[in-house]
Amino acid sequence: MLSTDYDVSRSDDGRILIIAETYTASFVNGTWHRKLMFKPEEIREDFMTVENATEAKRIRDEAVKALNLK
Repeated sequence: MLSTDYDVSRSDDGRILIIAETYTASFVNGTWHRKLMFKPEEIREDFMTVENATEAKRIRDEAVKALNLK
């Protein structure tokens, strides 16, 4: 398994949460945000880690590009 410095989680309704060493990104209603947009209970109950490393990287790359992160 690949070692990464970020975690990508997704809910069934299309929300995404990325937690990295240097940033947090949230995808809500078709828009990326540079902050945590979810309550802790939502994260625990609604989100599941994206286990596929290729898919997780694709999502992370999309967020980095959309938010101009490095």
